[in-house]
Amino acid sequence: MYNGSYGKEALSCTYKNPFSLIISDINMPEMDGLELLKRVKTMNPAMMVIMVTAYPEIDMAVEAMRLGAYDFIIKPADLDLVVLSVKRALEKKRLEEELEAYHKNLEKLVRRRQPD
Repeated sequence: MYNGSYGKEALSCTYKNPFSLIISDINMPEMDGLELLKRVKTMNPAMMVIMVTAYPEIDMAVEAMRLGAYDFIIKPADLDLVVLSVKRALEKKRLEEELEAYHKNLEKLVRRRQPD
């Protein structure tokens, strides 16, 4: 049964499960998509978030991007556009993770080579 708390349920799921990507509508009861985006990014800045809305406003899109959304899609969305956005977001996440692992490995090598 729907209890009107999609945003809260999504946030709860992100605490329990390691997701790579969230696609969220802006308009949801109790907690809107922008609030969900803020909370998710506070908890996990590397999380990829794609915002979706049927009521596009330039201020809303700018705010979503400022808060860290990867993309902003207007409904009704072309499925190919959604797939492309998801692929790009996941590729960006993969590259960021690779870069972070490279930096950590480089730092480890530097520490090993430093004289005591």
